[in-house]
Amino acid sequence: MLDFIRQNVGSWMVKFILGAIVLVFVFWGIGSFRSSRMDVAAKVNGEKILFEKYREAYSRALENYQRMFGGTLPAFIKKDAIKKQVLNDLVNSALIKQAAARMGVMVSNEEIRQTISQIRAFQSNGSFSQDLYERLLRQNGLTPAKFENSVREELLLKKIKSLLAAGLDVPDSEILNRYKYENQQINLQYITMDPDDCKRDVKYTEKDLKSWYEAHRDSYRTEPLRKIRYLIFKKADEMKNVSVPADKISAYYREHIKEFTVKEQRAARHILLRVPPEATEQQVRAVKARADRLYKRLRKGESFIKLAKKYSEDPETAKNGGYLGFFSKGTMIRPFDEKVFSMKEGEISHPIRTKFGWHIIKLVKIKPGRTKSLKEVRSLIEAKLRSQEAGKLMWKKANKAYDEIIGLGGLEAYAKKHGIRLATTGFFSRSNPPKILGSSPDVVNTIFSLGQGELSSLLEVPQGVLIAQILKVKPSRVPEFKEIEARVRKDYVKEKARELCALKARKILKEIRKKGILAVAKARKLKVRETGFFRRSDKTAGGRLPAQVAEVAVSLYKNNPCPENVIKAGGKLFIPVFKQAKAAELKDFKKEKDMLKKRLLARKQQTVFQDWLNHLRAKATIEINKNI
Repeated sequence: MLDFIRQNVGSWMVKFILGAIVLVFVFWGIGSFRSSRMDVAAKVNGEKILFEKYREAYSRALENYQRMFGGTLPAFIKKDAIKKQVLNDLVNSALIKQAAARMGVMVSNEEIRQTISQIRAFQSNGSFSQDLYERLLRQNGLTPAKFENSVREELLLKKIKSLLAAGLDVPDSEILNRYKYENQQINLQYITMDPDDCKRDVKYTEKDLKSWYEAHRDSYRTEPLRKIRYLIFKKADEMKNVSVPADKISAYYREHIKEFTVKEQRAARHILLRVPPEATEQQVRAVKARADRLYKRLRKGESFIKLAKKYSEDPETAKNGGYLGFFSKGTMIRPFDEKVFSMKEGEISHPIRTKFGWHIIKLVKIKPGRTKSLKEVRSLIEAKLRSQEAGKLMWKKANKAYDEIIGLGGLEAYAKKHGIRLATTGFFSRSNPPKILGSSPDVVNTIFSLGQGELSSLLEVPQGVLIAQILKVKPSRVPEFKEIEARVRKDYVKEKARELCALKARKILKEIRKKGILAVAKARKLKVRETGFFRRSDKTAGGRLPAQVAEVAVSLYKNNPCPENVIKAGGKLFIPVFKQAKAAELKDFKKEKDMLKKRLLARKQQTVFQDWLNHLRAKATIEINKNI
């Protein structure tokens, strides 16, 4: 964590990591928290891990995943799995601290102070600032004690790992063997099978469908439905009668001048030659050489646009001659950004390396920063102020009407008194609300928290403020078989086709082990494809196989040509088979030896640490609260 903070000071991720030991009550209510804050989540050799600490760790992990995926937890990441991992990490942490105490390994307060003082986020003019440190922690809901404890745990872990790794080495023979393995090129043959092709082989009776339906009843359960009548106060109606004096517009402009300051922007084109994430030094240099050749052609006057269209490996921009449009400083990845904002119009850069690969950049245009004039933004300010005033009037009318509705006993009485016609929706579910409600979860949740006949509070919706009354409620139910027979049939056939296809694929794999892939494919009239040669270190098989398949396939060799099982990927089944190999060339071994040794040593160190931790767990007495 500390290394990450040092490298990314000022980024939103740092704010997140420093952020928030704020409890997110995802599956505990506030009341239950108050009553059980000292309850025990687990015991490790008698040491208690309190529920409070568990909740904090779970909250951080959940927020991390949600932020990583744009605020929503993907379906493939299960909350139960996160809970299990969080508890597992807390148990490991307790075991490590206990072992460290037995070994006499400690972290002094001075070490913690030195570490924190070197974090740039807490420095002002190159020196540690106590005020900045405390303010930054306070802004993110952290106390110095909690943050310093996390630093202590991280430093302790580093010390333990360092002790366990002492004396470890990687002999030259092991490095050479690994180099040969990773740089050996292999060619695979493979067969793919699509479960949809097995649908025609699925046989069933009505009895089978009914049995399937009974076994999967809950998957066909409908959502609860609501039908509402409502009254809406629209901002657009108020906007018609609102005007803004010129002096208010001028005053707003003066008071909010920063809103109208435009940063310098630059437009650029680029040619990207990608470098795979796990590329060797040799591969990096090969891509760089290609970039250098393109740069020379550009310097000789060839069209940047034509070369970008032909050679750039950024598909989104290549079709437009590598054009990236205008952007301000700090928008692009750092090396790219720094280069662009150091160039002159029309200049073409030498190849620049980023995590994506090698870029050649052409600066097309510079738009200097400036402050927009009042004349330019007058209409925008006027619209904003009119909207604000209209919003105030709308809420004033809505609040007055709501008080009257309560006094009269309901929407109908209010509508009758004022000669208003109320609007009514059809039945709708929580996942598919009517447009008038918008997409706010709070509004929809409020509607579905009410019973038949109940009146909502004032609800803010896209068009304005809405008051709803629940006309009818249809509870969740499981439809009768006859109502959804077609859907049941489709689901049954799809599932059974998967099972048939998997069974067939396993039989084919068994036959391939005995007779070979070509003989089996010919007998069964299956198509055999080849990947062509690619390095074993390439976990994408040159982009020809899904990652799940390639990851298994790269470990195949002459005496073990078939995988243990059929591999599922992208809804299909794959059977890869080793065909042939080319020995690795050793000309770049010396250049890559040191880097490879570091990687192998790091892997050994991690293995030793994990084995040590597993040994601690095996000897430990670990009690887990069954309510988790």
